[in-house]
Amino acid sequence: MATIRKKKTPRQVRIVDGWAMREKKVNKSTGEILYYCIERGVQKLLAFRERFPRCSASYAVDDTRRTIRVIMPHVRHDMNTIKNDTAMAREQLKERCNLGSCRDLIDDVRRDYGVEASLSIGGYNAKRAIIRRARGVVDDTKKKVNEGKAISGAWADTKYGNRFLLIDQIFCNKRMVIFASDDSLKLLASSNVVFCDGTFDAVPEPFVQLFTIHGYISTSDVRPLVYSLLCEKTQEAYEEMINVLKQNPIMNIWSPEMLICDFETAIKTAFQKSFYNIEIGGCLFHLIQSWRRTAEKLKIYSDFIAGGNLQEFWSLLKVLPFIDHQNTCHYFQLILDTLPTPISRDLNEFIQYLDRNYVGLTTPTPRFPPGMWSCTTRIVNNIHRTTNNVERWHRNLDSVIQKTFRLSPLKLSDLIEKLQMEESHTSLDGRELALNPNALVTSPRRTSNILKDFKLKAAVENIPVPPYLPLSDMQLLRSFIYAKM
Repeated sequence: MATIRKKKTPRQVRIVDGWAMREKKVNKSTGEILYYCIERGVQKLLAFRERFPRCSASYAVDDTRRTIRVIMPHVRHDMNTIKNDTAMAREQLKERCNLGSCRDLIDDVRRDYGVEASLSIGGYNAKRAIIRRARGVVDDTKKKVNEGKAISGAWADTKYGNRFLLIDQIFCNKRMVIFASDDSLKLLASSNVVFCDGTFDAVPEPFVQLFTIHGYISTSDVRPLVYSLLCEKTQEAYEEMINVLKQNPIMNIWSPEMLICDFETAIKTAFQKSFYNIEIGGCLFHLIQSWRRTAEKLKIYSDFIAGGNLQEFWSLLKVLPFIDHQNTCHYFQLILDTLPTPISRDLNEFIQYLDRNYVGLTTPTPRFPPGMWSCTTRIVNNIHRTTNNVERWHRNLDSVIQKTFRLSPLKLSDLIEKLQMEESHTSLDGRELALNPNALVTSPRRTSNILKDFKLKAAVENIPVPPYLPLSDMQLLRSFIYAKM
């Protein structure tokens, strides 16, 4: 029976004193690394039937002392920058073989080493063949990652070799893994407003959710900055995640003023305990969604939509978040006064649900007080009212799910590859914006949506041109309805 030979992992190529050289071995006694010239390939002298190396150069490199010792000099060729770039480009195609599609990898290498090096390697098929051959090499670290062992090697770094893995530890007998590059942490440390949300679809076992923290990288662009793989959805897990971030030296000034999230109590409490002055802003989309689902459960939502006798009540209720939280009870009562009598038992139960959980008209301490879901501060300061931008980003993870078509368990290595690409995208956008804060790193918003926000902001500010007076009561509520149209 024939034995299958395991492919050898290729030796690393690096530039040593201006020459492209390949690692040969490590001298354990001196700690030096021996490098041979990449032109060392054997040539045959036909006249004498002898074989000799084309270039017998060898260098001993001590990275600790930063010294280079020349054992044998380079012969039979000159120093060539393009040849060096070609060797490094070829090496990077091999090293990055599992970090994306062939097309993306080739574009990355062309960008990093230039088109001349790319042409020197060969055509598209030649570069694709290099990547595919490299993928056939057994990656022991990838196997260990998918077996649940410690994350190491290229899987702990960003796409370009910088630190990405922040911690991989056991917390409360369960594993916790957090990824965040230094570039992302710098952006997060300077963010006064942060967004967070969890997704449960593109998560390999034994993790329960991928919990991400997002922040502004410009006045309108929100990007993921921290990726946390958690095994539970508890307040203690969120607090530990925040503590790990705060312990990083880059984050010693991190003190966000506002958090925008859904209405999960554990998230809210964890951030309030960690940042005493933080303002919690509930997602407007999740708020209206919760109200609608409750109405559907009580079988009264059909009366709220077009043709129903409670259509005006529902339209006014949906703009209640645009009222300052100190006046919420007053305007909620105005909205209740529009209801036709008698009030049905199901509708009365819906009103009690709103009062008990959100308004506090008769309940001293509602579960989610108006200060949490009122959007006036966010609208006036041009801050997102929802976490829809985070939800949209979750769709970027669909490619991880599609790799298995839900027919086999998700692999942690596939998810890490995607997170590395997302980190690279955020980092590059951040660098562009650092050079030009007005740069467009995403497609522009629709003009109609910009105009709606402009009209809504004007209605919330409620500062008319003299001699006109500010609106109040039902006129103010209806101005919000018109502004949203």
